Amino acid sequence: MFEQRTPILVECKELIPDSGGWGEHRGGLGQRVVLRKLEDDGRPVLLNVLTHAVGFPVPGLLGGGPGRDAALRCEGVSPLGGTAGAVLVELTRTDQRVVVESAGGSGFGDAGRRSSEAVERDLVEGYVTSSPRNG
Repeated sequence: MFEQRTPILVECKELIPDSGGWGEHRGGLGQRVVLRKLEDDGRPVLLNVLTHAVGFPVPGLLGGGPGRDAALRCEGVSPLGGTAGAVLVELTRTDQRVVVESAGGSGFGDAGRRSSEAVERDLVEGYVTSSPRNG
């Protein structure tokens, strides 16, 4: 529906490996969304992007690790204004992109107590790229 009603294309929407905090209970993964102008029609598109927790990773609880903090990047275009987590961007070409990365959730509990089956599942499903027991 979003792409049917706006001149913006969601080029990519994916989970970010290693973004959830380690712990007996792993934090949820952050998400990467890449947005660009849909068509080179000569008309500008204003995109107001707000994200939470840029520069402020959420600490883990009871020995769990922090999740990765959020990020916001503009590729091929400079923001018209804003701060680290809130920008206004004018897209005029389809090669200009805005990349929004949401924060990962914090972990809970001692990672040494996470079952080996859960660790293996994290690796197989791509949630982590190496053993999370080391943080």
